[in-house]
Amino acid sequence: MNISDFDFDLPEELIAHEFIKERDKCRLLVVDRSNGTFRECIFRDIVNFLNDGDVLVLNDSGVVKSRVYMNCERTKRTHEVFFTKIINDFESVALIRNARRIKVGDRLGVGEFKFTVTRVDGNLRGLMSNKKFGISELNSIGEIPLPPYIEKKREKMGIERVKKEDEIFYQTVYSKVYGSVASPTAGLHFTNELLDELKSKGVIIKYITLHVGLGTFEPIRVERVEEVRLHSEYFEVGDDVIGAITSAKMNKKKVVAVGTTVTRALETAFSQNPPRAYVGETNLFIHPGYEFKVIDSLITNFHLPRSSLILLVAAFGGRDLVMSAYSYAIKNKFRFYSYGDAMFIK
Repeated sequence: MNISDFDFDLPEELIAHEFIKERDKCRLLVVDRSNGTFRECIFRDIVNFLNDGDVLVLNDSGVVKSRVYMNCERTKRTHEVFFTKIINDFESVALIRNARRIKVGDRLGVGEFKFTVTRVDGNLRGLMSNKKFGISELNSIGEIPLPPYIEKKREKMGIERVKKEDEIFYQTVYSKVYGSVASPTAGLHFTNELLDELKSKGVIIKYITLHVGLGTFEPIRVERVEEVRLHSEYFEVGDDVIGAITSAKMNKKKVVAVGTTVTRALETAFSQNPPRAYVGETNLFIHPGYEFKVIDSLITNFHLPRSSLILLVAAFGGRDLVMSAYSYAIKNKFRFYSYGDAMFIK
């Protein structure tokens, strides 16, 4: 199977570069696998597709303000530093733009923080801080890292690249465990009121944590699907989630995953025999031919062509049906990518 089988042309006008303030008023394309039909709704209509006893699983990971601009003492240049991993209170790993100029021993600074480069690995640099530097400190000095396609489109339109409001609207309303470098965007459409309405209907809402890594921005560089290898991402699935899903399956209720991150976390946890709580990493690559163990329905955004995300969606919905849904969405001017509209595959 070739990656080119999951390619499509998207008019630039359909790349959503702005958030919708009324999160649950975005458009929703409902894709019915049983008969291959499409139906248009708004997102808050999702309540009509979930019933008492169904389990809705969301990812509560929050986006870290992981982009920082620092001055290098030796080069006297300002560099964009994108923190990808906090190892401990003093050590971290960062992706640095124009990294070839940054060598072991160089010192980078911003405000009261001074970092010494301890190792070089391509564009990645190991950093040692002069004082405690964790996620809370990073959030105090950093900038929210919007996807490149949003920033590029805004710059092209003469719009501010990153806005203060992005700190609100590029986070889900239920995020609580900071650790992602990109938002689990399928959850951006939920409001607290919508979640309360689902609960009042008897829908069981559960949370996993999967920290979205830098690999989510990386294009697939091989042509054969079978040759794709994903970066590992840290995740946690608790006993309460395992129990709720196991009970739902016994009672013939639906398990609905909100996004590809939730899907990968649940499918990894339930690959254990018997299924049980899981804390660790996953590099599970789901593509057409994969046999799903857990989810019955999927809420997701419209993803980039030739990406691991569209391959996962195609694995669940079927390649032909999903690509037809994308063609329908383009023809009917749905908004694509992180700030775009949503799809519900049932």
